Amino acid sequence: MAFENIKAYTEYLARIRSINVQVEFSSGLKPVRASLIDSKTLSIQYLDGSTQSISTNVQLATSADFLGSAEISFDLKTDSDVSTLTLRIPATRSPAQLRATMGSFSDVLKIPWSASYLRKMAVSPDFRCIETKDCVIERDCVKIWKDLPSENWAEMMDFWHCHKPNDPNPMSGAKSDCSHNKNDECTHLLNDDHGHSHPVQEAHTKYIDTKFLPSDGSVYIGQSYILVHVTNLSKVIKLENNFVVCNGNIIGKMESDTVAKLWKWKLWLESDNVRTQHEFKSYIFVSSVIEDLISSHAIHTFVLSNSENNDERLMVWVFNADISFTNLSNPQATPAFKIFYSTDKAQFQALKKTRGEVERVTFPGEVLDNLIVYLEHNTELMPKLSRRFGLWNVGVLEKYAV
Repeated sequence: MAFENIKAYTEYLARIRSINVQVEFSSGLKPVRASLIDSKTLSIQYLDGSTQSISTNVQLATSADFLGSAEISFDLKTDSDVSTLTLRIPATRSPAQLRATMGSFSDVLKIPWSASYLRKMAVSPDFRCIETKDCVIERDCVKIWKDLPSENWAEMMDFWHCHKPNDPNPMSGAKSDCSHNKNDECTHLLNDDHGHSHPVQEAHTKYIDTKFLPSDGSVYIGQSYILVHVTNLSKVIKLENNFVVCNGNIIGKMESDTVAKLWKWKLWLESDNVRTQHEFKSYIFVSSVIEDLISSHAIHTFVLSNSENNDERLMVWVFNADISFTNLSNPQATPAFKIFYSTDKAQFQALKKTRGEVERVTFPGEVLDNLIVYLEHNTELMPKLSRRFGLWNVGVLEKYAV
């Protein structure tokens, strides 16, 4: 199998139960036949100028509608100058996919290392620095693990209480909770350090701080971070210039004088259980925050900024929030967003004008650097004809799968 001669990308479009397959061939190659070997494997035969055909197997993003045990084959009639092959295959819906669809309507927070997940562990969670593997939380001191409510839900509640209209019935005795008149600037929630967000058009809004802070013996779990009382940090942890440091590695920031915020992408969860997810790539937390914003605000376009200097680094338009994909470096079907994105700052203003409401999301520069490398890598693995949409690059952003 000559993988260097082709680039293959498949995506499962859940809403129409279809698998989209795109295969790009190097110059001089001609696809002649495609075969469904089984429900998840498509074999493509092509000629390289000789009389002998070469075959390459492509793993599909989900199960095809594959009936019986016999191989399904069909000839490919393409012009000699066609370099990209596009196929659409009907997909089945497995029980696991049906459960995932039903789960998308539940109230369960879909966050990596949720408190409910950690409480189910046989022993108390053992969080370590991802670089040094030193223990960062004295787990014997922690008795309570709690999930924080969605930060974006809290944001909407703050906004609603601030702008709740007066009751039109004066006999009801109801009054607005807003302590200022409608022409004043709204007080609203913002946390610019770990992925919280606010609409771009509210750049001049004033904000108040409404926090949930743990006491000694409690740990609160957010979407991309963990809040822990400083007395429960291990002895190797140092607090330097408002940062939380483990043997020279910055793993978080101080949330208050007594509470540390540990970034999840800087942590390793130690466990003997082979099913434990020991670590997550930092881009998973970006997609987790974006997914929560889509659910709560119904906004699909985001500008990602560096929380250290407010520099706008990336624009993302979530075109399809519910796909699975495979490519040659990622043969296992992976839940993801189909996105259009841009790192060209000169185009940001023009792109914002075409997208209407845009939400700002902030993360440390290191996270955004890794995200951009990840997106550009996946774009390079796509056929060339599929990599651009107007001013946007086309890509996929992996989602957290429960």
